[in-house]
Amino acid sequence: METLSKEEKTKILKALETDLEFRYAMMAALGYKEILDRLDRHEEHIKNILQEIKSLREEQIKIWEEIRSLRKEQISLRQEVVEISRKIDMLNRSLERLTLSLEEEAIDVIKHRLSEDLGISIDLVTIVVDKKEIDIYGVSDDLCVIGEATVRLGKSLVERLERVIEYIRNRKPNLLRKRLIKAIYTFYATEDAKKLAIEKRLF
Repeated sequence: METLSKEEKTKILKALETDLEFRYAMMAALGYKEILDRLDRHEEHIKNILQEIKSLREEQIKIWEEIRSLRKEQISLRQEVVEISRKIDMLNRSLERLTLSLEEEAIDVIKHRLSEDLGISIDLVTIVVDKKEIDIYGVSDDLCVIGEATVRLGKSLVERLERVIEYIRNRKPNLLRKRLIKAIYTFYATEDAKKLAIEKRLF
């Protein structure tokens, strides 16, 4: 077997370093071409995988940004709910105070009117009968006063008062007397309510 000279070896090594085509030819001769082709395919596949990973990371970043945005919105909504709840509580307390003040005022006014217009002296209070609140109630001898207090009087409230009286007549007759005065105290009454109140002889 003929051996290569030092000069020939040097040329071959130089060619391997500088000549890509010669290098591949040598690789093929040595059986490395298939390996190189597979490595090239793997390299391309790895590039694709890395690109997909990059895309997934970008998508993940977008998702986290959306999550942060949603969390901010959720916090804002919670704050709004808390504020609305606070305002509702304030409104309920104000309404409760107004209702109590209205009932107290109604008792004072009706008591005064009964005394001035009819010469009747009677103590009036608010009572609850079987979970049904009656704003104005009082008895004196054979007389009973039952009434309601409301800011705005509609026909339905007049009808409600009639139902309450009928309920008491059937379930708690001891609360009634021979004579009955039905009264409603209000700031404003609809025409239908006024008409029905007159028909029902409300004070």
